[in-house]
Amino acid sequence: MDRQSSRALLPNCAWTASRHRRTGGDGTLPQRYRDGAAHSARPYGTADASRRHRPLHDLSMHRDIRSHVEGARRPAHASEQRAYALSRADNWRGAEPDPERAVEGEKMTFARIIRGTLITAAILTMAVSQAAADVVVGAPATAEIGQPFVITIEVSGEKISDVRFSWQRHESLLVPEDTVNGQRFSVLTGTDLKNAKPGPSPLFVTFTAGGKREKIEHSIKLSARKYPVEKLDVAPSKVTPPKELSERIAREAKLGRAAMQSDSAGQAPKLPLVRPVPGSFSSVYGKSRYFNGEFRGRHGGVDMRAKEGTPIKAAADGTVVLAGNNFWFAGNCVYIDHGAGFVTFYGHMSKINVKKGDVVKAGDILGLSGKTGRVTGPHLHFSTAWRGEFFDPAALMEK
Repeated sequence: MDRQSSRALLPNCAWTASRHRRTGGDGTLPQRYRDGAAHSARPYGTADASRRHRPLHDLSMHRDIRSHVEGARRPAHASEQRAYALSRADNWRGAEPDPERAVEGEKMTFARIIRGTLITAAILTMAVSQAAADVVVGAPATAEIGQPFVITIEVSGEKISDVRFSWQRHESLLVPEDTVNGQRFSVLTGTDLKNAKPGPSPLFVTFTAGGKREKIEHSIKLSARKYPVEKLDVAPSKVTPPKELSERIAREAKLGRAAMQSDSAGQAPKLPLVRPVPGSFSSVYGKSRYFNGEFRGRHGGVDMRAKEGTPIKAAADGTVVLAGNNFWFAGNCVYIDHGAGFVTFYGHMSKINVKKGDVVKAGDILGLSGKTGRVTGPHLHFSTAWRGEFFDPAALMEK
């Protein structure tokens, strides 16, 4: 997973990190430092006050976290470190570094610096082994509802196992990729406009290290985002299906929900995703949809212009979990599980070239575009979701 690319693709997220360090100790339970609260520790459990750990308010620790997440060059002198930290904060936001602002950083407190870069959320200490597991969770501090983001978990030293990510009442099992310093886990996720509400929303990363189960918690502040309105005139029979089709539609909906909830172990896909068809968007994610003047919900994906018979490509590596034959709403459709809870959906196809269980690579041809199901003309409906929570695919795709 290319972390720089993922941040560039997902500009609406303010990135932070949580640190979870395990080192040798005497078995006392640790203290927790949350959201950069450098001067006040909240107990993680019972602990001898004399063994409280030093809060992370020195710049050298900040520099270590920054380097661990991004592989950044680390200046030697403290004043240069402060200037460099602020310069890198500008770069993370996509802005040009400001030398005057960097110099001003010499006078800034650690708490103010981390608001622009990283938030230290947790430190844990372990007895048993001299080996250390240093775990850093990279996550946004804020995110807009309906928009995707990537969570990264960087591990150096002692390896960890059974890593699980929990968010919005769902969970996924993550698998690592090896790095020079240890392990990296990642997950592509987001929030569903239909379900998420503005305000703080907690996420949890749990794992096993040194034979013990550990947890890092982080809160993301969700904010509302405005989405457009779309009004369509369609045949009345397409708005309200005939009653005799209710059982069929319910059965197809159940199959679709199960496919979107696929939760095989994995990691975030390579970004950007392959564009399934070259056409532009005819309808975007999140639109309030009115059929013949009646509100019928919000659009859970994007519609992409595609003449009938246009080849449709897989957005990323994965396994076909459902190939639907002439569903009433979606027509001929394909669902692909990419691992770690991430699933893509391709609808209204004229022809399907794959079947359930097929393993596909990014760019493989899944079939041809069409106008099957409830549509007004040929196009591809493309959706992305994590554990059934649909979010905007637009920012994830190659241009």
